[in-house]
Amino acid sequence: MWRVVEYVILSACIIVLCACERVNFDVDNHKSKVVVCIDDFKLTHSDIGTRSDVEKERISFAVFDSTRMKVCEMKQVKGECDEYGQIITELDIGKYYFVAVGSHLDCNLLSPDSVEFLENNTGDVFCGVREVYVRDGEQIQLNMTLH
Repeated sequence: MWRVVEYVILSACIIVLCACERVNFDVDNHKSKVVVCIDDFKLTHSDIGTRSDVEKERISFAVFDSTRMKVCEMKQVKGECDEYGQIITELDIGKYYFVAVGSHLDCNLLSPDSVEFLENNTGDVFCGVREVYVRDGEQIQLNMTLH
């Protein structure tokens, strides 16, 4: 009699374990693809200095979250990047500040309203800031004009 009870209990446990579904909590499902196209801007260079890279147009791009913490940063140099002027990233749901700076010089984007240049002679500088709300699964495509 005990053997029959053992088999029934063992069979019930096997059925219960096989019926359980494995749940996969995939965090990436809540990310949204964001494509930013930077409009053309015209940089000129002064005759001051003879640096070899003075004519290279650069775009520095960063994304800051609602707490003003940097979550993404990209730098592009015209002629060295096939997608120059186009930024593609994935972001979680929330409010973000997109910041782009066009210049001949490399710079560090410290916050949505603060930029640090590594050299004193900046020349022409173009910049743009956009506030963007990312929703679940929504693909965003936007243009940014640098002024």
